[in-house]
Amino acid sequence: MRNLHAQETFAGVGPKDCWHPYGLQALGPDKFTCVVNAIISGQQRMLPVARVPRLPALVFRPLFGDPT
Repeated sequence: MRNLHAQETFAGVGPKDCWHPYGLQALGPDKFTCVVNAIISGQQRMLPVARVPRLPALVFRPLFGDPT
């Protein structure tokens, strides 16, 4: 059966101008330096990262005086 619909066209991908800190970790040294310089000069920006306050660690305590 023939496809009667026209093929959809989409816009091309533009240059990346917003960076997440985890995305910077995957870059090579040269690319990392270029991106950080662009962020410092204001050409690109960092995405805000939500910071969650640290919760107290859960500690296992044996029940009924079990030494294990």
